[in-house]
Amino acid sequence: MRDTEFDYEAQLFACARGEQAALRRIYEKEGRWLMGVTQRIVRRRELADEALHDAFLQIWQKASSYNSVLGFARGWIYSVVRNQAINTLRATTRETLSSDIEMEDLPDDIPGPLDVLSKDRESTALHLCLEGLDEQKRACLLLA
Repeated sequence: MRDTEFDYEAQLFACARGEQAALRRIYEKEGRWLMGVTQRIVRRRELADEALHDAFLQIWQKASSYNSVLGFARGWIYSVVRNQAINTLRATTRETLSSDIEMEDLPDDIPGPLDVLSKDRESTALHLCLEGLDEQKRACLLLA
């Protein structure tokens, strides 16, 4: 089937009507190219598979939001895939950054809130007031 014979817009409208075969036809026509786009963004095959899967779910669920006045159907499909790949990459980056920091890896000599306050000359009055509180109330205020 040549590109001129494949009607992306008709396939999206069929997806919007709930025709699963239309989504399959889009995947069969563009899947390998869309995987290439996804892999270039996320740079890992397993993430690319996940991102492409999620993108096709979005295409299926949001096909009715496609508006031909705003652009071509094929471009809309590629935009959905590209955006999902970027979102997958962002989520993975956040997970990696947060999992890299473990509580036991933090140094023990980090000054606590009271230490920071006591070093600041402008906080002398506040420091004196805090010292007047019992330990539990003082800790609650400092942590807040």
